[in-house]
Amino acid sequence: MKKIVSAVLLSWIVLTSCEQNTGTLSFDKAAFDRERAAWEASAITDYQFTTSYGNSAIFSGKGVQITVRENSEPVIEMLNEWALENMPKEYWGLYYWDAATISAVYTKIAQSYTSAQYKVKNEGYAVLIDVTYNTQYHYPEYVYYSEGLPGKNQDGGGWHSLRIKDFTPLPPGE
Repeated sequence: MKKIVSAVLLSWIVLTSCEQNTGTLSFDKAAFDRERAAWEASAITDYQFTTSYGNSAIFSGKGVQITVRENSEPVIEMLNEWALENMPKEYWGLYYWDAATISAVYTKIAQSYTSAQYKVKNEGYAVLIDVTYNTQYHYPEYVYYSEGLPGKNQDGGGWHSLRIKDFTPLPPGE
């Protein structure tokens, strides 16, 4: 009888320690790597774009216009009149995901992916990272990130999105 109880107990321990996590991650990492490499290979150093960012707590709506020049800090112009009048400049990052260059947007997506892998593996989250890329210049036109515990209506999770519009390469050095 002791052997049977021991065998059942040992089997239970083995089975519970080998349970698969129920989390899921949906992200096209191959497309991300390919588009990021194509962006970097394009060597576009001077450009301008507008962006807006939103998340499950706020939606920024009209965002900012960002001008990027090689070897200079990006110039950020607030397009949201309310924010321009009522929000200190150090909080303007809420309107562009604190990513003032295309390379910084790619870095933020990579960081989100790393975080998502942890949440899926260790916390059982379901995570979706959906990115639409511009076919001409290879920058992310739209990024949507959503996470939650399966069957819990986003408890412990949420979403955020970033839209990049009006991307224009600029002549170098102007």
